[in-house]
Amino acid sequence: MRRYPHLFGFLGLFLLLVPPFVLTTLRPSLEPYPSIQLPAGGQTVAVVDGEIPYRTRSLLCFDAHADTLRSVDEKALFHPIPRQLQPYILNRKLGLELLGETTFRRKTGRPLSEVERQRRTEEVFDYFQTRLAAQGCREDRFVHRTQRLHLIPNTFGQPRKTILREDTIRLR
Repeated sequence: MRRYPHLFGFLGLFLLLVPPFVLTTLRPSLEPYPSIQLPAGGQTVAVVDGEIPYRTRSLLCFDAHADTLRSVDEKALFHPIPRQLQPYILNRKLGLELLGETTFRRKTGRPLSEVERQRRTEEVFDYFQTRLAAQGCREDRFVHRTQRLHLIPNTFGQPRKTILREDTIRLR
């Protein structure tokens, strides 16, 4: 045994890792547990007419010196807000779109007065205007664009883009 000190470790790992790989290679339904992760994770990628549709969103602003759209640094714009919450905030027009009496409630559950609601709206506008100005953008509005990219597998060409939704969010 002294001759091969790592033999037990090698055989243990071999017996632990190779049988699931062989079973999955023979037939994917025989995999005893999700032991092998593919690049797409545990899911498969949908291919429609030879293309992979991929949905993405982007924030664009109007340049302060020209009337052209350019991309916004989302991390700087939403700094303390986590990335996974940003789509919900943007879909509700920065949380200002009213859904009945649900927007801006006090801890007591009563709706805010009109004066308090207006004050909080101004705070939201000031927050985003300051951050847009810091990026060299006009402060009065920005664009939230949702688009679908159509990627063609095994090619390096430009993906085809389809705009699904484009909202201009006005700050004032």
